Amino acid sequence: MPKKLTGPHRAELARLRDRCLLVLDFFAQRGGLADDVPRLRAIVEKAVAQGNLGGLRALGGDLREWMRALPERELNELEQTLATRFGPEVEWDGLKREEKIRAIITRGKVTTETEYRLVSDYLDEIADDPSRAQEVIQLTSALTSYA
Repeated sequence: MPKKLTGPHRAELARLRDRCLLVLDFFAQRGGLADDVPRLRAIVEKAVAQGNLGGLRALGGDLREWMRALPERELNELEQTLATRFGPEVEWDGLKREEKIRAIITRGKVTTETEYRLVSDYLDEIADDPSRAQEVIQLTSALTSYA
């Protein structure tokens, strides 16, 4: 039986569905995960039919991880397509990545596996930038607090 979702949750479910399907279509066109795309599309549609927002968020996170394995040119193309359709710098759950990073720095610790991956990936991006050394120190400390 489908879960009863509120207006904002229904909107998020629809947005996540559209994002997931766009990414899956991109993978199908480029040959990545081509054999898995029909099965993954069915999982997306089942999650939507059941009102399974958490499941769709998790799948969205997995797709985001798989996107990072794309060659840089293809990743940039996909991210541009996502930004054009859904707005810039928006992560899967609707919050901007920078806002999440700021919250983690303010809190001083990472509290979930999702945050751990977010901070770890972000650190990979900024680690070589000398102007961000203080941010690297703060985020590294936040990562080490995660048990």
